[in-house]
Amino acid sequence: MPLEEIINRQGIIISAPASGAGKTTVTLGLINAFARKRSVQPFKSGPDYIDSKFQSVAADCPSYNLDTWAMSSSDILNMIGMVGPSDLCIAEGSMGLFDGVISKGAGGNGSTADLASITNWPVILVVDCAKQAQSVAALITGFTSFRHDITIGGIILNNISSKRHEALVVSEVSKTKVPILGVIPRSNELTIPERHLGLVQAEDLSDLEQLIFKLGTLIEENCDLEAIACSARNSFPPISTLQKITPPAQRIAIAKDNAFTFTYSHLIEGWKKQGAEISFFSPLNDEPPSKSDDMVWLPGGYPELYLGRLSECKKFKNGLIDFSKKRPVHGECGGYMVLGRKIIGKSGQAYDMIGMFDLVTSFEKRKLNLGYRKAKAIEPFFGIKKGSTVLGHEFHYTTVVEINDAPIVFVKDAYQNELGQLGSKNSNATGTFFHLIGSEQ
Repeated sequence: MPLEEIINRQGIIISAPASGAGKTTVTLGLINAFARKRSVQPFKSGPDYIDSKFQSVAADCPSYNLDTWAMSSSDILNMIGMVGPSDLCIAEGSMGLFDGVISKGAGGNGSTADLASITNWPVILVVDCAKQAQSVAALITGFTSFRHDITIGGIILNNISSKRHEALVVSEVSKTKVPILGVIPRSNELTIPERHLGLVQAEDLSDLEQLIFKLGTLIEENCDLEAIACSARNSFPPISTLQKITPPAQRIAIAKDNAFTFTYSHLIEGWKKQGAEISFFSPLNDEPPSKSDDMVWLPGGYPELYLGRLSECKKFKNGLIDFSKKRPVHGECGGYMVLGRKIIGKSGQAYDMIGMFDLVTSFEKRKLNLGYRKAKAIEPFFGIKKGSTVLGHEFHYTTVVEINDAPIVFVKDAYQNELGQLGSKNSNATGTFFHLIGSEQ
């Protein structure tokens, strides 16, 4: 799309001083409340599959990740401009407002503050007021003065226990001159359950739409929606064309069910815009990929919750093995493990998997592997040419017990520490724990 056809967008960013302040529930409530009268386009800062799925349900449209470490400033601005038209963009931050890695990536250090600086969108700060009162004003004063290239457009005071508590907080916060855009009472009912990689998946909550509607009503009753909308600003215009991730094939079959859910909208939609054809199949329903497709992608997710079921899916297994004899198959994180020989569940029981790789992984011996990754291709994989460098992340609680495959990538973390040659290649099958986000400029 030519630059002159890309428009800037009115938007806000919802952030917080730290994780656990309630920004996810506030964001979902804001999206739902605004979507009752306006069109809303949601975004998520940083590498996160789960929050963006909740946002997609709340807004009834895809949510896109904006990652300042793995995406350049121009890519972020282009992506904002190229999504469908909307009245308001709402981006949810990650961790605390200024939290990121030490080293700068493609566009920044991965912090929400960097996203605010790149986009020109103001930050609405959600502050958990539990166990404090007037001290909230000191916190806000510090946050508003810490960086001068971003704007704190307002404050939402969350977790207020009583009218007295509210009066104590507001008495000092009002002196900061930062607008108070909402005061939300404490509620133990409107919470989203958590799992070891974060929140449970949107697909796992049968009452999700009802929960989001209740959050929207809570926000509608306790926040000044018009003032929040008026605080939005236009994003900066894009400065160059979008750096595209080339589709790995013309016809791409993607595993999609409760075990395989970790996909980024910007990749799939980007492939579609370049002419690729996308289809889906469900391993959990024992569906093999279509023989008419050119490539299969098994993304990450929670296969560890369905090991017994996956091990019994013979049509899926045999169909995938037949497919791989002539065409490429790529596994990413959970999908990579399923392409291995065995997965050991958290109870210690081993389950037979596809067996394309001589790989055994374990959830019994849990180890957190987390962080941004820069991967240089030793072998071509997933449409990435040999010698190319791509950016992404790793996020799993798994130990590799055994591996005897040729690696496909040389990996460094965000601090330039060398993690070595990783991943697996066997004939037409490739796999890695690395989640792809973008490419190096």
